[in-house]
Amino acid sequence: MKTIKFALCGGLGRMGKAISSLCAQSPEFLPILVEHPSKASEGICTDLSEVINNVELVVDFAGSSEATLEFVKISAESKKPIIIGTTGHSKDQLSQIESFALKIPILIAPNMSLGVNLLFKLARIACKSLRERGFDAEILEIHHRHKKDAPSGTALRLESIVLESLGLNKAVHSRFGIAPRHDDEVSTLALRGGDVIGEHTLFLFGQGERLELTHRASSRDIFARGCLEAIRWIKDKSPGLYSMEDVLEV
Repeated sequence: MKTIKFALCGGLGRMGKAISSLCAQSPEFLPILVEHPSKASEGICTDLSEVINNVELVVDFAGSSEATLEFVKISAESKKPIIIGTTGHSKDQLSQIESFALKIPILIAPNMSLGVNLLFKLARIACKSLRERGFDAEILEIHHRHKKDAPSGTALRLESIVLESLGLNKAVHSRFGIAPRHDDEVSTLALRGGDVIGEHTLFLFGQGERLELTHRASSRDIFARGCLEAIRWIKDKSPGLYSMEDVLEV
């Protein structure tokens, strides 16, 4: 079995440690850790450009949208695929990232778990089935108290799927005071507290009934396993912009 060597940006973070732990159980993967100088311990690389020529691809879980752009540029210059797990990018940053997909394979995955990506598929089916049938869609997401971005990247991805499937274009991320719900909107609410790894629920409210589609993560290993699946999948792909739904073929 050939070993896949990859640069793991954010290697000492929560996801970095989870991925490294799984890799330690298999000779198929060999991560080269890259970390910000303020967090790196002795012997850990602090500059992706120093190791890019020694790896097949790059995985970004550094948690900085600004750093993601730098990682993508370095990857593109070296013609190496990149998997982006960092979330919280602005529209301008995403546009810049997408422009590099003409040169290299780029997989953007706000959530790499199998269950969440099936949730996306089920959300499409449910919303298209209930479109113009008087159902209101709302999204609730819960994460640990240290999460930086809100709503989460997963919630925003779910939101975009719901809006598209219902034929709507108005997203609301908070309500305050006199703020009745309008027929053309989808609201996403973010809660933060404790050590919650991740929970996402799509509510579809009808008259006299309610449908709830929920995914709850109890271990970061689900994201790490999904990442390894993505690594296997993307390493030989042509330039383009991909998602975990492409990896899972759902």
